[in-house]
Amino acid sequence: YEGARRALDIPKAPFAILGEDPRPYLVRFPQLLANLPELERAAAGRGMFTIAPDPDGVVRRVAMVLIAHDAIVPSLSLDMLRVAAGESAFLIRSARGGVESIAVAGTRIPTDASAQVWVYFGPHDPTRFVSAKDVINGSAAGQLAGKLVLIGTSASGLLDLKATPIQPSFPGVEVHAQVLENVLTQSTLSRPAYALGAEL
Repeated sequence: YEGARRALDIPKAPFAILGEDPRPYLVRFPQLLANLPELERAAAGRGMFTIAPDPDGVVRRVAMVLIAHDAIVPSLSLDMLRVAAGESAFLIRSARGGVESIAVAGTRIPTDASAQVWVYFGPHDPTRFVSAKDVINGSAAGQLAGKLVLIGTSASGLLDLKATPIQPSFPGVEVHAQVLENVLTQSTLSRPAYALGAEL
């Protein structure tokens, strides 16, 4: 709890809301777990990396903004885009039925009513990964230059594997990478408001 309070004391990216209050519709987490104070102070941004699967345990959507400890916070992907573009804020566009989109750096990201994107998953791609050994010894410097880089794990024993619609065991860090790719290539999936009626 103390870590959660400490995290909230550090300024977050400001946001604007266009339309109705989105808070009743957002995915909620009761607490925030902060990084080490040294990392928090040095960070240019801070986003949540928690991914909530659907009730069947499969990850199909990832929240772009959510509520944690009663505060609206961006996802890791959204805040990475904000920082990379040198932007100071993001925009939440919502209506009576919930959130419609999030905008950052001139890019509109369509979402469902709870501010989640439907991820257009591709298969696991080992070429997306760079070994920590190559980063430490400097041989990956050219490969990483000018790129958005996520640091994460892919070992099953570290318990960050997710089930996706196309693969039963998928590194959590690659889910975030595919969200970034979807946003940058504007290839997220969409499920319009009338979809449930059509399905029924």
